Amino acid sequence: MAIFGEYPERGIDGVYFSNNRLYLTQNGTNPMRVFDVEFLERGKIKLNILIQNDDKLNEPTQGAIVNGKFQFIANSSWANYSDDNSYTGNENGVVVLGN
Repeated sequence: MAIFGEYPERGIDGVYFSNNRLYLTQNGTNPMRVFDVEFLERGKIKLNILIQNDDKLNEPTQGAIVNGKFQFIANSSWANYSDDNSYTGNENGVVVLGN
């Protein structure tokens, strides 16, 4: 059963709260996504997809609230390790995205 409707709750790597919203990074699903859950009146919630199915996303992980806006690492290093745990490098560097 998915808490957020059609979106499963598994694979959520980070949860952050600010401005009456939970911001979540989700890399354990396909497609990977970053979304927020907005708390409305009377106990209702609204799910907002911030980014999904985007080439910039490669294992979105941790984030932070900066000046009231959610920023997150879009391409963590997990994809930069081979099967024998050798670091293969990240030619693009860290990509930080936000709303």
